[in-house]
Amino acid sequence: MYALVAAQLLALAAVIAPQELNRALDPGTSVDVELIHAHATRDPFRGAHVFGESSLDLDARALTPAPGLVPGDRVVVFFTAEPVGRPRIFAVERGRRAAAFSATGFSVPGRIVGERDGIRVPPRDGRLIAQIGTPPLAIELDLPRSIPVDDAAMSRLTGPALVAASLHGGFLGRPYFADVRVAGRAFGPETRLVWDEPRQRLLVLVPRPPSMMSPPGARPSARTDLCVFDAAGKELTSSEIEGRVADATVADDGQLLVLMSESLWPQGQLSLARIGEGGRVLERTAPIAAERVLGFDGAAGGVWILAAPGVSPPQPPHFVQRLTLGGLREPRLGPFDSRPRAVRSAGADVWVVETERHRITRLEASTGRLVREYRELNSPADVMVDGGTLTIIEANRTQLTRLAEDGRVLWRVPRFQGLAWAIPEPGTGAGWVGATTFAGAVGGVLKVGADGAVTRVGASLRPQPQQEWQHRAAPDALRAADGRIFVLEPQGIAILGADGATATRLIGFRFPGGARLRS
Repeated sequence: MYALVAAQLLALAAVIAPQELNRALDPGTSVDVELIHAHATRDPFRGAHVFGESSLDLDARALTPAPGLVPGDRVVVFFTAEPVGRPRIFAVERGRRAAAFSATGFSVPGRIVGERDGIRVPPRDGRLIAQIGTPPLAIELDLPRSIPVDDAAMSRLTGPALVAASLHGGFLGRPYFADVRVAGRAFGPETRLVWDEPRQRLLVLVPRPPSMMSPPGARPSARTDLCVFDAAGKELTSSEIEGRVADATVADDGQLLVLMSESLWPQGQLSLARIGEGGRVLERTAPIAAERVLGFDGAAGGVWILAAPGVSPPQPPHFVQRLTLGGLREPRLGPFDSRPRAVRSAGADVWVVETERHRITRLEASTGRLVREYRELNSPADVMVDGGTLTIIEANRTQLTRLAEDGRVLWRVPRFQGLAWAIPEPGTGAGWVGATTFAGAVGGVLKVGADGAVTRVGASLRPQPQQEWQHRAAPDALRAADGRIFVLEPQGIAILGADGATATRLIGFRFPGGARLRS
């Protein structure tokens, strides 16, 4: 019996002693990193811990890896310790070496992985996978997948958060995290952005997901965080809106208009509401079906909706009408043979997009009078207006077309995949687009000249095209008067300079003096 107990103690000591020695004799050099979209959970083996996506920049496809690397090879990955921005990879060497940290950078051991290891890129099991070279070579980093925290921390992480921690190399070369704390609120996939031109500020609306850790008997309510940044991306202030915001815009009179619901889940009914400073709901309409909303009308301070819905799904003929905070307004536009997909306002006119009828109709917004029909199109999905000229995303988001005011085709550019958005440069005939791929290569942000010539720019972005079932009233990319472009990405917001180079990325809103998650 004593021998069995002694053996168990020795086995336990063999596990714990190296960990304690690794921490106790650590030289102290560390680098600050963050977990993006961090969540808390608890299991009977590890207790409470947080996990999420690392803020380390793991996309190093511009680097050329050493030749001959195959799955199973051990490597060392070197990162810079950036004073501002995300630590990035600058070199990869073959060999086995422990983690090493200094004031200018750090290295982490890793292993080349591939399909025979059952790993896909990006991974689905929490492993940190770096991508090196083109086509990308996947490297699994030897870093902790989660961070232990106190049980009391569970109540502070009710939604996707930014969790900051200091990453140490350890005396034995085994990396570990210390000084774990809540850094702020992360931007999730349902984030919406608004550029407030009169006040020169960026408004970011982040619906909070339903919490799975509410006290028994509690009835959670829908909430949306309203985060305010200046034009350069510096945090200014944040507040809370009672309700779940699905879309938003700043009207011509400077009011923040939102489409919101009281439901915790993104479904069903939406109300048009006016939001004041501090996130207070000042006015709101009665709810309508979300599928009826077709676009904002900033001049009138309302939205265009599918009028007289009748049965579900609505049947032709279809009509379009304004809904403002004062109710429905005349005129009623239509009839349209097919159900409009989008409605865009510009100046005194309005453009109605009918994807099924391959048509865009221009009407006077005040009278409903038909101005012109554009029929030489292929399943248009969206339209952007610059004066009288149109930039159209069509052909299942694979083609960009520019039309003159009289309907003449100025140019057509095919060979896109996943065209997400387009922004004309006023008065120049040129513009910017976001696409998944172009001409068989990775897309991102591309500049389109006045003649339709497409050139790549330095920004490395991942546009997220709308799916056919999505009906967003506001775009995912906005342009300021000074040429800055604000782009919504799957993991945050990118701010591009007027030349198309990425100025900064926003992955969340940071709170000063975040609460500690581990004592």
